[in-house]
Amino acid sequence: MVEKKSTGEARGGEKAAKGRKGISGSGRQTAEGRRARLDRQKIVFFATAWGTRYGGINSFNFDICRALAKLVKGKYEVVCVVPCAKRKQLKEAQGEGVKLVALRDTGDESRFLPEDTEEVKKLFPVSTKDEVLWWIGHDVKTGPIATKAAKVTGMGQIALFHHMNYQSYLAAIPIDTQEPITGQRKVLRQADIVFAIGPKLARSARDMVRPKPADTVQELIPGLHDIEGVNAPDNFSAIVFGRLTGRTDCVKQSRLAVAAFSHASLSGKNHKKPLGPESSLMVVGLPDGDEGESEREQLKDLSFKKAKRKVQIHPWSYFEDRDQLFEELRLKSVCLLTSIYEGFGLAGWEAISAEVPLITTTNSGLYEFIKRHFALISAACIKGIEIKGSSREDYSEEDVENLAEAIMMIRDEIEEAKKCASILKKMLQRVCTWENCALSLAKALGIVTEKPQDEELYSESMEDQICRLCGFSKEQLHEMYDNVRRFYGF
Repeated sequence: MVEKKSTGEARGGEKAAKGRKGISGSGRQTAEGRRARLDRQKIVFFATAWGTRYGGINSFNFDICRALAKLVKGKYEVVCVVPCAKRKQLKEAQGEGVKLVALRDTGDESRFLPEDTEEVKKLFPVSTKDEVLWWIGHDVKTGPIATKAAKVTGMGQIALFHHMNYQSYLAAIPIDTQEPITGQRKVLRQADIVFAIGPKLARSARDMVRPKPADTVQELIPGLHDIEGVNAPDNFSAIVFGRLTGRTDCVKQSRLAVAAFSHASLSGKNHKKPLGPESSLMVVGLPDGDEGESEREQLKDLSFKKAKRKVQIHPWSYFEDRDQLFEELRLKSVCLLTSIYEGFGLAGWEAISAEVPLITTTNSGLYEFIKRHFALISAACIKGIEIKGSSREDYSEEDVENLAEAIMMIRDEIEEAKKCASILKKMLQRVCTWENCALSLAKALGIVTEKPQDEELYSESMEDQICRLCGFSKEQLHEMYDNVRRFYGF
């Protein structure tokens, strides 16, 4: 394991130094005010924004910071440093127990600048040894500034989250550059510990940090979200969502989702029971402006070409409000995760949180995790298909056929799939919580020693229901439960 530094004695007092204006806490302050600290040692996160507006990494940072702050309340201070923030965000973070620090009042709010390293140095003077125990960044997005912060202040260790394997991701994008791949390897090797999201990324992280030992890498599973499930709709409906810009869609394959859904709506001898005219597909994540409008027209033209008739395709722009996305998601019959590659697959994780059946690429950490620990229970509600892609077209016809078949299978078994999705969510949410994720993180950082909390995965009545619905024995159920307990270290 990585050697951990002693937490030492808590230090207090304010440090005076000059600096340009910034904001933290509940309003505007001087640089000196920003450095004012509580008598607790700090765990400092770096994120490009606070909240869930941009999804992905920022949503994960938002959830893990809040969970960790709750876990270590009164013992350590959780700080999140961002380029810019609004007063409302500062107050919201404060209410969650997180000290949000913005380096600038205005400017580029989505990335750190080279001069921001000096501003961080002013916030945490070298004279305050051991004030910061850990600097935590997210892969290549904020990993560089986290590593620089440790260097310029001369204190603390470096922990980085690994969210994406650029070598696998860029293989599907028409871009000729090695910089993201070599840059990712370089930054991860500077970390004292790397937290990989799911089993697939754990393997890629271990490969990248070599010659460091394998136990430099720790696998983490995110917490499920609190989304109330509902009954399946009478009219079959599907959703695919994410950042679906022109370049990233080579990986995300939203056009494949539209083509397959429309193909499943095609009448004729090949399909005994095609999707009906009331069936619909929502595509969330298109860019704004002219690019988005052009993409909408192309998706609708593609749909008509595949179905030989009008199909209800609803292409929408990206939702910056996560609650709005969750509301649309929970009302759907099925969620489609059609990427050629997914490091983990947070969109699919959100579908499971909403008790929505999922059709997912098999090339994802999420699918691997579920099939490793919950294969029997998830069989009716999670369908895995291999997305092969095409070297010349937006998608392959083989993928269209396979995805259309999976969509109709879920449609034909929708009641069983929904029951299965509900049971899977109930079991997962007793172990895959943000509290347990934060506890696993804190244990690896050496700031807590408690074990994760495990509740009984099932009651006697639920046990009977699971076995009856999924068609396996209680012995198989108990074996699955023991595997999950071992993974979390219960």
